[in-house]
Amino acid sequence: MGNTKKTSVLLPTDLSERALEAAEMTIRSLGTTGVRYTLVHAYFELGTMDPLLPSVTAEMHEAAVQGLADHLHRLKERLAPLDADIRTSASFGPLASTVDREARELHADLVVMYTGDPATRTVFGTNTARVIGEAHVPVLELPFEVRDLRIRRILLADDQAALEPRSLHMVAFLAQRTQAELIIAHVATGRPEWDRADHGAMFREVFQGIPMRSVMVEDDDVTEALLG
Repeated sequence: MGNTKKTSVLLPTDLSERALEAAEMTIRSLGTTGVRYTLVHAYFELGTMDPLLPSVTAEMHEAAVQGLADHLHRLKERLAPLDADIRTSASFGPLASTVDREARELHADLVVMYTGDPATRTVFGTNTARVIGEAHVPVLELPFEVRDLRIRRILLADDQAALEPRSLHMVAFLAQRTQAELIIAHVATGRPEWDRADHGAMFREVFQGIPMRSVMVEDDDVTEALLG
């Protein structure tokens, strides 16, 4: 048997019902074959960094570990009979730095998390932007209102700048797992011809077997061109 590396996906959670739904949606959408999921829970309270209060931090850790165990149990009940490879990790610290650290230690390929309810402006919601900004791996953000993760189209903007094939691997993974159509948006940036890279051959190789089409859009109209 080979030692094929599993795709590692981190699922940050605040142990809420919405986070549970997001984790279930993600696992059902991306599947269980060849994928390892890790529920990451960060706990942090101002004032608990005081070295004179080690018992407070220990109690917080114990509560976080138990809460995460209960969260995992509920998730597996919802996923049954699917047999998913799901690990857990509870760490002390701000969410964004914790997720990035865990991603590095676990050699993660992708982070998937939901955006908090904009009506209540939850801490978890505001931290989503920080996670995207600090993470060194791709982050898939799920809008709060999404209840069915069926990805039908993936928009990839190509400004013809230098590009490495490995930076496209997660796009290919998502497209393959969700059977989504890939739309390559060639952005007209006005860059001189000598400074433009032709990625056609690279796209055909990396996205082989994936439904794909191309569109031409102006520099600032990528989203409008697709949704307008």
